[in-house]
Order: sequence, then structure tokens, then C-alpha cells
Amino acid sequence: MHRRMTAILLSAVLLSALTIMFCAGSLGIGRYDIVPLQKAGDPEILPDNSARFTVPLPAEYRRENMAFCFSCYNSVVRVYDGDTLLLTEGADRTLPIGHLILTVPVPDTAWGKTLTVIATAQDGSDGANISSLSLIPAVDARLFPLRNSQFDFLVFLPVTLIALAAAPVFAVLWAFRFHFGKRGFCLSAFLFLTGTWYMSFQGIPWAFSENGPLCANLEYYALYLLPIPFLGYLREEHLPPRSKKILLGMEIAFALLAVIALVVTLVPGGWTYLTLVSYQRIVMLVALGGAMLIIFLARGQNRRISERVLRNGLLVTMAIAALETGRIALNIKMNGSLNFSRLLLLVFLTTLLASFLLREYRALRTRLEREQLQRLAYTDILTGIPNRQDLERHAGEMSAHDMENSAVIFFDANGLKKANDEYGHAAGDALLQAVGQALARAMEKGKGFYGRYGGDEFVACVPASQVEETRRSFYEEVERANAENKLPFPISVACGVAVYADYPEVPDMNMKMLVRLADNQMYQNKQEMKSCRGDCQ
Repeated sequence: MHRRMTAILLSAVLLSALTIMFCAGSLGIGRYDIVPLQKAGDPEILPDNSARFTVPLPAEYRRENMAFCFSCYNSVVRVYDGDTLLLTEGADRTLPIGHLILTVPVPDTAWGKTLTVIATAQDGSDGANISSLSLIPAVDARLFPLRNSQFDFLVFLPVTLIALAAAPVFAVLWAFRFHFGKRGFCLSAFLFLTGTWYMSFQGIPWAFSENGPLCANLEYYALYLLPIPFLGYLREEHLPPRSKKILLGMEIAFALLAVIALVVTLVPGGWTYLTLVSYQRIVMLVALGGAMLIIFLARGQNRRISERVLRNGLLVTMAIAALETGRIALNIKMNGSLNFSRLLLLVFLTTLLASFLLREYRALRTRLEREQLQRLAYTDILTGIPNRQDLERHAGEMSAHDMENSAVIFFDANGLKKANDEYGHAAGDALLQAVGQALARAMEKGKGFYGRYGGDEFVACVPASQVEETRRSFYEEVERANAENKLPFPISVACGVAVYADYPEVPDMNMKMLVRLADNQMYQNKQEMKSCRGDCQ
């Protein structure tokens, strides 16, 4: 079963990857021309604290239908060609402006001159700046956010989409109290929010949506929410109660912080989530570092492989984080698809996902082994049908109403000792197997339960209305086995029936007493068969 689930999971991942690659090819990622531009020196600070940037457009770059693209954060932006206003963005926003990806068609008169960009920082932001200045054919301008993000697109988009699809499934499983439902939901939500945050940080949503306010603020929405499912996931690990309470407190604190950020943004007064985002980042880093430290220190001997993967993955994540911190401190630039930031995120997410899958694989294997042991405990090894323990288990689960409307059919295979003595014990075993299979087939369509009671005795408990049908079906199966000459002698079975309703005078009637009464009836039938050398048909 687990191999089939693994194959399905791998097939889904492969299909998602092929779909994303097809979409990437359809969008033309990596096939468009892009020309980087540079700002002409430091910006000029205007009296209203706006920053004025000058961007030269060299005449040698001149081509028809080109667009000037750039990005900025939380600023009202105006772009001029001389005195001509080409673009205004953010001036009419009542909510925080967020992360903007802007595209301006280049006028033919601007080549060989300069464009002027004036950016006014929104209250609560870190200051006005523009980055990623580029020239790109206007027809491909919507792909500008993917300029250096092909790797992020091909890796993080499948993860985000799969997590988005998995989250509601795990939520339903959680609602139905499946043991892995909450862990799966928290992990899926965290992967979705992390992928959404990182792709929004790269500006990727702008390539697919024309909803500017959503694309601009999606990064912040995800940033405020992503610690909550992560802490919820960690609380499902094997931790001491005190550690779980600490993680729960952190989880509640981040939920309250997200609510406060939403409230201050919607209520007039000048405050927005931008006012809190710097503090939120610091608190998040400290809290997530503390949470990982709790996991790291609480592992003990880490006997489970999922725990060792989580522990070692966190160690690698911390090492990469230290390298990234050193890179930032030394102002070392890294280009290409594999920088420390991407590597840190990939290792962190892979660690969580691998730990989850290994833990659930172990839980599934343990559950299957337990079910197998239970089946063996309640199955007769020789005949393959339920044994006496299973009969007693079902009898103990019967309600008073079911008992009052039930009947017991007691079967006894004739001639078992003779078969063992004359044809060997293999023939005796074959006799019992044939009787057991005949009973199993007779009970396939009816209600009730059945099993081998012991030795050559078999019992079926059925509703009183199905007694005759069950007995007839059983003997038809016996006759079919005799017609196939499966044994060197004919199969003969005696039977007795005891119906609960036929013994109103018996006080405190129970299943054991009903079986004993059916056994007595079977014994009488066996004596009749011996005396007349017939059968009960």
C-alpha cells in the first residue's frame, strides 16, 4: 500500500513539474531580450523628502516598442520624460502601496536623453528607492518580473500550487480526526504561505495578475501569516508539554499581531501594517529561531529517522543562515540561481517536507503492521475464515435488539477422524478448508458473522429471517465442492439451529447459551444422519 502511495505522490510531482515547464515554455521564459540600465549617481532629495532618480537611455539601445521597467517598495512613483508625465502610481492608494513592478512605454523622443523617476516614500517605510532598472520589448513587459526568477518560478510555483491543493484535503482529514490531518494542514499552509511570500518578494505575481493592489501587498500578507502554521506544525512533534505550551503561546502571539496589523491598516489614523512590519520581522526571526532551538534541544536521542532528518536539516539551515548573514555584513554579491537565500529556503522547506513524509510513512507502516497482527489474531490459519476470538468479539458488540432478532447455525464436519486416519491429516485439513470456504461463500450476501468455532465445528450468527437462506446456500456450496471431486470422499456436514425468539422461557439468554442450544440441535441431526446414512438436505 505504501509503495502505491509513493508512486502516486511521485507521479503527481512529476506531472506538476511537466505542467510548470510547459507553462514556462508557453510564456517564453528566458527567450526575451532584456537590457539592464543604471541610475545616474545618487538620488536628489527634494524638499518634501522625495527622491529624484535620473535614468539615462543611451541612443545605441534604441529600438521600437520598448518599455522601461523597474521595481520599488511603498512609494508613490512618478516618471517623467522631461516635463511630460509618463506614469503615476500609488497616489490614489488608501492602503499600503507595497511592492510595485512598474512598466513605462519609452517614447521615441526619450532616446539619447534621460528619464526622471520621483519616488515619495509612504509613511512607515524604510525610504524611497528603485531597483532592477531594465529595458525590455513592450510585448514581453509582463514577463519582466521573471527576469532573474526562472529558477524560483520553476521550483517554488509547483510547491505552492501543490500545497494549496493539499491544504483543504488535510483540513477535511483533520476535521474527521485523522491523526495526520492537522500536521498535514499546517505544513501545507506553511509551504503555501512561504512560496507565496518568496515569489511575491521576487515580483512573480505581477507576471500573471493585473490586480495591482493584491500583487503589491501579497508579500506582506504572507509574511504576517506564515509563522502561525509553522509553529502549529512544530507543536505536533514529539515534545515535552512545556515546550508545546511555549510554541502555542508564540502561535497565539503571531495571530494577534496579524489581527492588530489588519485593524490598524483598516482604521484611519495613519498607521498601517508597514508601521509594524519591521518589528514583526525581528520578532519572527527571534521566535522562529527559538522554536527551532526548542526542537533541536528536545529531541533527546532522536531515535526516529524523521526526527534525525529534522534535527540535521535545522543544523544545515542554521549554517546557511550564518553564511547569508556574513555575506550581507561583508556586502558580497552573489548572482545566479543558487545563492544562500534560495539555498536556505530550499533546505528548510525540504527538511520539513522530508520529516513529515518519513514520519507519516513510519506511522502508516506501524498501522498496517498492527492491522495485520489484528487480522492474524482474529483469523483461523487453516481455513482463512474468522476464528473463535472473532466470533466472541462480534457477539460482545451485539446490541440487545440484534440479539433478540438473531439465530445461530451450528455446523459440524462429519468424518474428520476417519479422513485423518484413512487418508492422512492433509485430507482432514482439506475437509475443514472446504467446509470453511463453503460457509464463507454462503455468508457473502447476507448479514451477520461467522467463523470456525474449534476442531470440526463452525458457527454462523444471522438474523432469524435469513436462517433458511443461509443454510440452503451453505449446502449448495457443499454440493458444488462434492461435484468437483475436491476430496477422495464426499463432504458431509451436520447442522443445528437455535433461534433466540424460540426460547422466551429461558431467562437471561445470551450468545453462549444460544450456541449451546444450536450445538444440541446439531448433535441430534448428526445422530439422525448416522441412523439413516443420509444428510440433512
